[in-house]
Amino acid sequence: MAINGGYEEQWATKTMRGLPRFKNPDNFAYLFSPDSEQQSDYIAGLLFAAIFLLCVFLVWAILLLVFRCLGKNRVGFISGSAFEVSQSSKKPVIVRSIFLLLAILIIIFSALMVTEGLNNLYDTAETLIQSARDVNQVRNNANDALSSMQSLGTTSARNRDLLLKNLETGVCGAVLDLEERTDIDYNQTVSQLIQQLRDVGDFRQEDNLELQSGFNTLGDASVDVDSYAEDIEQDVADWPKFVFPILFGTLCFFLSIGVILAWRGKDIGKYQCFLSWFILPLFTVLIAASLVLAAFIGVGASANADFCSGGEADSPDGTFNEILNLNGYSEDDSVYRIFTFYVDKCKEGDQLVFFLDEYKDDLDALAASLNDFKTSLGNTTIGGLENIFCEEKNSTLILLDTMKDDVEMLLKAAVAIIETLACAQLAPIYTNTFYLGTCTYSIRGVSWTFASLIIISFCGMMMIMFRSAWLVNYEPKGSKNVEAATSLPDEDEVQYDPNPGGRPINLSYHEENETEEDYGFGGGVVVGTVGPAINKYNKELNRGHA
Repeated sequence: MAINGGYEEQWATKTMRGLPRFKNPDNFAYLFSPDSEQQSDYIAGLLFAAIFLLCVFLVWAILLLVFRCLGKNRVGFISGSAFEVSQSSKKPVIVRSIFLLLAILIIIFSALMVTEGLNNLYDTAETLIQSARDVNQVRNNANDALSSMQSLGTTSARNRDLLLKNLETGVCGAVLDLEERTDIDYNQTVSQLIQQLRDVGDFRQEDNLELQSGFNTLGDASVDVDSYAEDIEQDVADWPKFVFPILFGTLCFFLSIGVILAWRGKDIGKYQCFLSWFILPLFTVLIAASLVLAAFIGVGASANADFCSGGEADSPDGTFNEILNLNGYSEDDSVYRIFTFYVDKCKEGDQLVFFLDEYKDDLDALAASLNDFKTSLGNTTIGGLENIFCEEKNSTLILLDTMKDDVEMLLKAAVAIIETLACAQLAPIYTNTFYLGTCTYSIRGVSWTFASLIIISFCGMMMIMFRSAWLVNYEPKGSKNVEAATSLPDEDEVQYDPNPGGRPINLSYHEENETEEDYGFGGGVVVGTVGPAINKYNKELNRGHA
């Protein structure tokens, strides 16, 4: 039973199964083990990976809060404050470039989460829905045939008992003369027919009930799967799947506009306040939701990968075999026989299933014997029949006709069930459900969704850490304006004011120890420390003295 020659393990299966389990088992069959310790160990392995992921991001979030408390003097722009750098510094350019790149990555992977993740999950849901409906159709067809077989079997068993009673009385002595004239060994023919009537037993009534019960259980399960798959299909169909990309795209757009404005030196206080007090909190909540969702999906993706790579064959077939073995099923159990038939024997050819092959053979043999015996009796007169069966009435002949009709209808019902349960009917359902739906579409969908959410969460945390990018830079106190200083004359010069008193005016520029008191005229001396403005005044004054 295979698609294009056999099951092929997906790259996503290998990747997701490789997530750390902290020495816990990755055998999906343990989830259905009667041993509670095995169940606990397997579940712990799945949860540890998710908890570890959440803890890493939680520590990161705590560090961001610590950096915020430490302030800009200790950790700089990571505290969320504006860049305090000179105009020649490249740090703001690098941080803002990274910020914009992270925003683009979030938009890209939120789109990939839909196209590669949710779309594959939608295909998974559609596949499961179709498979569930196919199983339900098979269940209905099989139940119709089984119900007919059950009813016919009850009637046939009653007629068979009456016929056996007549046949087991033996034949009369007059039959010897008939045997000589017709060359028919009636004793042997009757003995063979009696044996074949006994071989059919109760016409497999118990087997019919067991198989019918199994199909009812399977049908109920298919209804549950159909309902579950429809819920998934609705969740990932149409507009709901675009909610995340739209939200992330909108928030990243607003944040990117703020970064570009700050890059160009546009200090728009209201917009920066809008980003810091509305967009940023909403963005943070969305990133936290993405992270939690990624942890849950990671658990499901790991379990999905384990299911699709179980047993020695590293396939879902191996997982089912291990589940049966762990729960103590043997080769004599009907469940084991049915499963192994469809998983193993279907690969060798379209063989008959369960008890129906033997039952059909018994019915074929009985039908042939009844036809032969009826043909033999057809060459005998009614009086001859009375001599053979020592009967005054032809009740045996009537029972033979009734039994023959019953066996033919039972044979048709058995063939109908066999055709319904043939590999050509059920093997595609199995492969579509598990090979294609669960181990191709599903594992791809959950893997892409998990990876996209992880990347979105990482990029979002980085953007939160680089939130200073949308704040305008400012220069620290005491910094030089290099461009203005290069065009000025020597600062420490003494020029004379042409005032009547001839008192010297000392105009000098001091970078250090600036105070407001330095800008006075104490003792007729002016000490200038206001940078380029005073130097320009000194220059014009020197020209006047020249």
